[in-house]
Amino acid sequence: MVVSQAITLGICSDTHGEQMPQWPGRKLNAVLHGGDIYHAPALAHGDNYANPRSWAAALGMPVLAVRGNHDYRDPDRFFQVAEDISGSVRNMARGLWVAGVGFAPEWYCDMPGERDLEPQCRSLLRMASRLVMPGQRVILLTHYPPKLPELPCDKLSAGCAYECVADLMEELRPIAIVFGHMHEWFGLRWRRANGTLLVNPGPRGGLLTISAQSKPDATYEANATVGGDGETAG
Repeated sequence: MVVSQAITLGICSDTHGEQMPQWPGRKLNAVLHGGDIYHAPALAHGDNYANPRSWAAALGMPVLAVRGNHDYRDPDRFFQVAEDISGSVRNMARGLWVAGVGFAPEWYCDMPGERDLEPQCRSLLRMASRLVMPGQRVILLTHYPPKLPELPCDKLSAGCAYECVADLMEELRPIAIVFGHMHEWFGLRWRRANGTLLVNPGPRGGLLTISAQSKPDATYEANATVGGDGETAG
């Protein structure tokens, strides 16, 4: 007997306290936020910004997030409502896990280096090896993108992409990677030759659908839409 199921996730990143996406009329299982919930200069100057805690609470569903370089403070207590999965592996559904890579420096412009993210990536791999059973799949939620040849990185952008995240990706072989950080890549959607789907949803948001069929051997497929499928609300 073939048993089919689909997990639909709202995805977004780099909202910076300004644009908080909504998914009206969509039946979602959870929301994944790829970090940079806040905009550090606005916080420092006391500028007005959206309340991310109220946004997360109003969604009425699990919100899983990782910290970006702007998230070294949490004045709105966003992470009391959303779950910070930076450095952890979380079960999303039967046979489906989410692993999170996030890092908040002491100041938003102090970009992490490889040595800052490497310990977390190694720890995630150890956790995943204990928790994720053969045939099960992982979504990698990371603020910091993997350094890959098909994702050209401006040489002037310090800390734009990371080899340790790419190494983690090769070991985990995730079904999908949701990342942020690089605003130039908002809306990017790319499927690698090995089937891994890479998505940078940006603040406009989007949808990530994971379909599974059990025959009894489970097969999984990931598809994403970005830009316009998550409607922004200031």
